Amino acid sequence: AVRLHTLKPGEKWRPDPGKTAAFAADAKYTLTVSGSSAVMLKAALDWLNRYPYGCLEQTVSGAFPFLSADALEKCALITPEIARTAKVKAHLAAAKILSMMLYNGSFPMWRNGTEEWSGGTVYAAHFLTAGGSLRDRKQKNLLAGYLKSLLQKTAAPRYERAYAAYVLALMERNRTDFLTGARNLLKSPRDDFGSFLAAAALMQAGYSGEAYPHLKRLLKKEIWRSGHDVPHFASENARAGMTLYILLKLQADAPEATAKLRQTLLNALQTGCSGQGVTHDNAWAVLGLAELEQRSAAEKGSAAVTLPDGGKIQPDLSRNPEIKLDGPAFTVENTGNTPVYIQYRIQGIPVKSEPVRGAIRLRREILRSGKAVNAAVQGDLLTVRIRIESTGAVRDLVLSDRLPGGLEIEDERFATRAGRIAPEPGKNRILSVKHRENRPGEFVLSGDIRNRGADEITYQVRAVTRGRYLMGSVAAEAMYDPQTRAFEPGSGFFEVK
Repeated sequence: AVRLHTLKPGEKWRPDPGKTAAFAADAKYTLTVSGSSAVMLKAALDWLNRYPYGCLEQTVSGAFPFLSADALEKCALITPEIARTAKVKAHLAAAKILSMMLYNGSFPMWRNGTEEWSGGTVYAAHFLTAGGSLRDRKQKNLLAGYLKSLLQKTAAPRYERAYAAYVLALMERNRTDFLTGARNLLKSPRDDFGSFLAAAALMQAGYSGEAYPHLKRLLKKEIWRSGHDVPHFASENARAGMTLYILLKLQADAPEATAKLRQTLLNALQTGCSGQGVTHDNAWAVLGLAELEQRSAAEKGSAAVTLPDGGKIQPDLSRNPEIKLDGPAFTVENTGNTPVYIQYRIQGIPVKSEPVRGAIRLRREILRSGKAVNAAVQGDLLTVRIRIESTGAVRDLVLSDRLPGGLEIEDERFATRAGRIAPEPGKNRILSVKHRENRPGEFVLSGDIRNRGADEITYQVRAVTRGRYLMGSVAAEAMYDPQTRAFEPGSGFFEVK
């Protein structure tokens, strides 16, 4: 659990036990106090490192901040040791992404997929280009060719076409590859986020005199708030972080817009452990705010932490110290004249996991010969059936089913443990499956719920190891709408005899 707070001069804050789940006795409690708002990004970085599913967008979002390792280290968000390994981690992520490239230079949403995903491809191309990972000339030319064709495709979304122009400018391609396309996008009477990206492409290519009037007009309109023709995963918060990052990289003179973007991103930080909420939002928030904070002089603030025994700690706010606590009883006071930013974290196992049942509901059963069982004989082949109910359409749903120990997923195809499968036919199916993956002890599925109703998912497992095991949990969520989720904690035991 993570709590983020900003304290004005003279304000105090203490945890409210009623708003935090109870944790086991071995839980760890830590408090970070800082004079820089960059400390608020720790939750976003942690979320990116923990998010488990790994589609193309999530892989890029988890790796992109590594390219700002110097900024993150300067803001004390990562240690010098982690900063030194950041380039290696970025290159490993780039190799994984490049292994997904399709014949035409595009990328699919999931590893081993076969359908191109234009929105994800442009984002991946930005990361690969910014990180200098396109060392193979054939791959670079293939990707650039795809971006050029996307820019010229008038039926494609303006956001994707303009983003392709900006990435082509970063690639330092022949200017004829993107100049005409970017200028045509700016000729439109509609001002939207695509217009900003097109203007950024011109400025990146050295046409500052031509681009700046467009940028000035668009920033005055707070163009990052325009959701016209943008992919569903690029929320307003993501666009705000992206705008801030690009402006700083272009060294554009836009202090008023920069201040608004900073405040927009700080206001969007959630009080839980998910930072900005989803991977795309978190990546752009980290990239934008870290770049800004490293260029800004940190405010000299002061604070005092009062412990239950009356003892006091006065942390050095310039170093973002992490204070280890014995429990949730403490008080933080801003004793200075500038804002103080705090992050309070609890790491441990909750005493009780509560189910989440709202727009989506789940029910999981383990079957033998069509009947629900909680025990099996070693070697038995069993079927796991998950019933999913939804009150409406849900896009980019991901489901995770954690098996009890002793059971192993039966690979029905043998050739691979991950891949794209076609949606199962049937008039009453509401779930269109895009991807399924058998992981050690976990079954993962991704797809779209088309409309209100119920559906069932089945897969086979084999009882392999004797013993009595706790039942695992089953969860589902919309990857880019984390409020749409369901969770059923494991209940009881499963025995393999």
